[in-house]
Amino acid sequence: INMLSGITEDKKVATRLATYLEGLFDKLDGEIVGKEYTDALANEDYSAALKACAAYFRNKPDFAKETGFSAKGNFDTWSALNCVEGTFTVVDVKWTFPNGDVDFLFNPTSINGPLNKEWVWQFNRHQYWNNLARTYVGTNNEKYAEAFGSQMRNWLTQSAVAIKDTWRTIECGLRLGGTWLVAFDGFKKSPSIDDLTLVLMVAAMHAQSTYLTKNYSSGNWLMMESTGVFTFSLLFNELVDSQKNREIASNRLLEEMEKQILPDG
Repeated sequence: INMLSGITEDKKVATRLATYLEGLFDKLDGEIVGKEYTDALANEDYSAALKACAAYFRNKPDFAKETGFSAKGNFDTWSALNCVEGTFTVVDVKWTFPNGDVDFLFNPTSINGPLNKEWVWQFNRHQYWNNLARTYVGTNNEKYAEAFGSQMRNWLTQSAVAIKDTWRTIECGLRLGGTWLVAFDGFKKSPSIDDLTLVLMVAAMHAQSTYLTKNYSSGNWLMMESTGVFTFSLLFNELVDSQKNREIASNRLLEEMEKQILPDG
């Protein structure tokens, strides 16, 4: 928990974030991540383990363009600048967060009404991070990475005490099946993303994947949840539970396809 002091002083938040890290360290294959990592864990030097873990993730090969999760591609600078400034439009409602300090729990529709809970739910899918990552890769301008790092840290700390609003299963699935993967691919090597933020991001993805194997819906939601679990587990196969989770997700997808797709396609 001590290493989290740079992100939060709230003990409840720190405890939850620590469980993400513990879950990640428990499932990482030491033979893949490397001796520096395993030695650090053996010596209970968690700061050194974090550093070794971050170095490993920074050096992961970039995702191939064919996967759909590459951060190399077309980008919209204007939209990226809006994201940096904290300006977003969700369900046709535009909002600018003061000083660009994003609050992932705030709902602008609560001010003048009518209240629309979809604003917070859809905002927490983080689709704007796709373009932000691709703009960073395309321009190499660190202001985009700095904005992402700030927003990611805000989300980690805010969502830790607001699971109901930020960890709906559909949002977890969509983040794992797209937006967070592109963001990871784009920002993993940025000097503006410190080791703790990077590793916490991966740990939070793993936590969401684990959560979805135990908490799932049906119908289209289940398809999105399972796609997220399968995709994350496929791309992060240094986790020893990745094969099991892929099997869980693929079985659910196949079962749901039988229900949702008619014989004639």
